[in-house]
Amino acid sequence: MSKKSGIYQFIAGNPREARINLVCGFFRASYGQTTDLFAGLNAPIVEKFGADDQIDVRLRSAVGEFLSHEVGSDAMSGALLKEVIILLLRRSLVSVNLWVERFSILRDPRIARVFATMVADPGGAHTVKSLAGIALMSRSAFMVTFTEILGKSPMAILRDLRMRHASRLLKYSYLSVDQVARESGYDSKTSFTRAFKEVYGKYPNDYRGELSDAEPEPVAGD
Repeated sequence: MSKKSGIYQFIAGNPREARINLVCGFFRASYGQTTDLFAGLNAPIVEKFGADDQIDVRLRSAVGEFLSHEVGSDAMSGALLKEVIILLLRRSLVSVNLWVERFSILRDPRIARVFATMVADPGGAHTVKSLAGIALMSRSAFMVTFTEILGKSPMAILRDLRMRHASRLLKYSYLSVDQVARESGYDSKTSFTRAFKEVYGKYPNDYRGELSDAEPEPVAGD
């Protein structure tokens, strides 16, 4: 799981006697190469934690690190915030709140196993039949369950993962577009470029070109 976060602190009244000390954080968490786990939420996430969970201790430590501006404070505050996210995800598995439907994939080991396989090898020769076999389910039952949990069909999710994989290859490798297409599970460059444009709004070469143009020029003496 990857995570990006930030912290803002607001205090009402005298800091030493404040009755309201609000810590606001924003999180972006993803599972493997999939999309943002928190994307699409239309209401705040509210969960109750007990003293044994020590959420307050972790948040105080994270805020303290964030405000200290010492060496490594960003890494430390990020690590502490990640603990909070993990505790929140664990709580989601037993919560009755509606927002946890977003994480229901973690509750069904069959679908989680299939999803993990797709994430680990998005360019693999996956089919509905092969994925249903991994889940040890019939094709029809797998299609229904997978779509109910993730909101998209297996092939639609696979295309999302392949496009994310392709975008990273275009950004971080020197592979040709033909090679990127094959690494992303496409035998046809035409099919790949069409799918890529539908997702990113531009062709792979144009996408890579814009990334190159955005890189800063080297400074003399560096």
